[in-house]
Amino acid sequence: MLGSGYCIEIKGCNLLNSEAERFASMFTKLLDDYHILVFRNQCLSQSDLIKVSSMFGDLEITWDKKDRSQENEHVHMISNIGLKNYDYKSSAQIWHTDNSFLSRPSKYTILHSKIRPAIGGDTMFSDMRAAYNSLSDSVKNKIAGLKAIHSFGHQFKELRNNKYEDNLDEFFPEVVHPIVRIHPHNNKKSLYLNQLTIKEIIGDDIHENRSLLTQLNDHSVQEKFIYTHKWLEGDLLIWDNASLIHRGTHTPIELQRLLYRTSIIGDVTY
Repeated sequence: MLGSGYCIEIKGCNLLNSEAERFASMFTKLLDDYHILVFRNQCLSQSDLIKVSSMFGDLEITWDKKDRSQENEHVHMISNIGLKNYDYKSSAQIWHTDNSFLSRPSKYTILHSKIRPAIGGDTMFSDMRAAYNSLSDSVKNKIAGLKAIHSFGHQFKELRNNKYEDNLDEFFPEVVHPIVRIHPHNNKKSLYLNQLTIKEIIGDDIHENRSLLTQLNDHSVQEKFIYTHKWLEGDLLIWDNASLIHRGTHTPIELQRLLYRTSIIGDVTY
């Protein structure tokens, strides 16, 4: 077990081994309990990653065409190779859960390290189940039943210097998700927050709702909830987006970084 107790390392497992597929249901059960699985010393091509990812469900098509692999539409390339500057603040450095601007947000994210920088490029996670459980009863009662509007255009364009097509947000109309999400496998509750996409909490008192959102965001990223993964080349992580938020740390532009990412289509939130 690593970090804050919700990340577990699976040792001695080659995910390309024909035996690995037999353990997919066990891996899924572990994700329900621990949120993050770490597999070391994997060496996967993009087609290998697709095969491994498919053990966990149906794959999303990468919506960002600029970072979509030319080999496979399901693979998102996370890389600074060939970039001349990092003038913008990457959206990945903001606390978020993947693709909550969709009506069925990403269930699992699978990230595989191919080139690791000597400095930076870590991934930080915060346990939203523990964050919810640690709220006072009065706050839990206050947020019960509250919903928030998630918007693709809320921060993405400003943070990425209009990297995306101007009309891309038209393909992603605003969606509504609960502030407290019930896990589809075990019915446990977690805070469901995203500093990138939540436009507002729905309700009559705008100022109070903004204050409440700030309070919840601050609460959810306390050090006691956080695990920071310092990547090794060959690491493969699978995590449960219903139970976590995450953010990347800065990588100096002169240090190369490359990861392959896939995402599994998720469930309707409730």
